[in-house]
Amino acid sequence: MKSMFTTGALLAATLAFAGSASAAVLFESDLSSAEASKFAVAGTADSAAQFGFDYSALGIEAAPNGSGDTVGLRLAANMSAGAAHEVAVVTNQSFSGKYIVKFDAWANVNGPFPGGGGGSTEFFGGVVGHDGVTAGRNGAGLLITGDAGSARDIRGYKDAGEQDIASGQYAVTSQNQDALVPIFGHGDQGYAAPIWQQENYTQQNGSAIKDSEGIPTGEFNDPNLYAGAAGFAWHAFEAVVDSEAGTVKWALDGVDIITIDSNIGSAVATDGKAGLLYMDLFGSVSDNADLSFGVFDNFVITDVPEPASLALFGLGGLAMLRRRK
Repeated sequence: MKSMFTTGALLAATLAFAGSASAAVLFESDLSSAEASKFAVAGTADSAAQFGFDYSALGIEAAPNGSGDTVGLRLAANMSAGAAHEVAVVTNQSFSGKYIVKFDAWANVNGPFPGGGGGSTEFFGGVVGHDGVTAGRNGAGLLITGDAGSARDIRGYKDAGEQDIASGQYAVTSQNQDALVPIFGHGDQGYAAPIWQQENYTQQNGSAIKDSEGIPTGEFNDPNLYAGAAGFAWHAFEAVVDSEAGTVKWALDGVDIITIDSNIGSAVATDGKAGLLYMDLFGSVSDNADLSFGVFDNFVITDVPEPASLALFGLGGLAMLRRRK
């Protein structure tokens, strides 16, 4: 009995080691100010990128996949221009073949809620295969709205060309926030603004309640966004890239969203820079630009474990088991 238990334990340890040992880190950054030299900022005129942003100052908790600090990258677009603007922050280093890109992202939205205030609908996400020069969208990207205020809140891109649901590349059933409700699991309401924002910005509460004569009473409805809205929560983005196959599989919080495929419609680069995106596609300006932005943290790129490598680890483990027997 003891021998069987030991054998099982060794086999489990061997398989676990095989899975973890083969995923080498190719690039990583906490997006602090000291890390800015690892990236290029490619944005249109009315966009901004701030490394080393302490997001706890706005009541935002530490991103879940890091060391526990609250320093990251803040991106914003269309702060005052009244036109579509966008920004990409991409690695100076290029990547090719098979690799995985992961990062944490947060969309902050100006209220009141659930629908958001004036000019609240903006997009946040990531990209691979970027050329490092084009402002904003280039390569294979995924963007999500923070307030669920668009007809298409989920948008996959080949360069600046949006991919529609009819292309067959999406794993979700639609491009609006309804497809995100089961992913986020918040029932009939979305996330609420951090308590600090609610206490310091009146508009970060719900819609104003008015009396029978239409006069605000000073009270507000529930401060939550619409169900399925991505704002006011950390989300884990992941892109699994296979340049040989010409595919990029984007997932959000562990759920597949879209596989951008060069074999469907137009081709798109998957070799190149990888990074983070933020954009406002609309002409309306946020009525409080201080509350309209994206925060990114814990940016990591790893290689993809090769089956042959896993097999060698497994054979080594079995050899150890046989010798022990």
